[in-house]
Amino acid sequence: MKIDIYVTMYNEEFMVPYFLRHYETFANRIFVFYDKSTDKTRELLEHHPKVTVFDVERSGIDEGYWISKLWTKYEESSRGRADWVALVDTDEFLYHPNLINVLTQEKEQGTQLIQPEGFIMISESPPTTKEQIYDEIKTGLPDFWATQCCLFDPDIYIRFRPGCHSIAHMQKEIKFKVGSELGIKLLHYRWLGKEYAQKRDVKNFERYFIGGVVPTYKTDPKRQLPDRSRGRLLDWIESHKQKAINIV
Repeated sequence: MKIDIYVTMYNEEFMVPYFLRHYETFANRIFVFYDKSTDKTRELLEHHPKVTVFDVERSGIDEGYWISKLWTKYEESSRGRADWVALVDTDEFLYHPNLINVLTQEKEQGTQLIQPEGFIMISESPPTTKEQIYDEIKTGLPDFWATQCCLFDPDIYIRFRPGCHSIAHMQKEIKFKVGSELGIKLLHYRWLGKEYAQKRDVKNFERYFIGGVVPTYKTDPKRQLPDRSRGRLLDWIESHKQKAINIV
């Protein structure tokens, strides 16, 4: 079973060790679309034997560029070489206690596209473990926007809408399964304490391009929330975190 992972990274020095520690357990290759970081992200990546680094031509969070130029890279690098590919963010972890066994079975049954069940993971502080991040942080809440069709057979044709939360175009007659049927989850480690979440928000807003306009954390604080309402994520988490349940 050959699995390729695709991810974009910019200044992810803290999360990179957790990301690599997790995906190296089942991925054959990890392709990183690398923006010009100012920390040790690249150094950490280049020391890992499964990682291939691609320098991006356009800096910042530009969803149109990512969709048309980056996420289509699977056709060139993985088609005919891998059984599955996954398109994820640095803080997103595909999880199942027996993932290889499940994917092997689904491949044999002809499944071509899987939509993992998404969760926003919640902790009052960043992890300190030297093991897997989900060994320490196990609780979270269902997240509609993290329930993405990010795991698929690279032999199919697929194109995503901005954010990769939904599919724009796809070939017909694809055999599809949802993660809840298989127990495959996407653990999104967005809330590792309020200070961590705020700093990450500020970093992302500073790099985001929408129609040529760069929004800021202060002027554009609202976005789609895990329950499909709209508002400030930090406020939503503060009011919902007591409802977090064991996910792992």
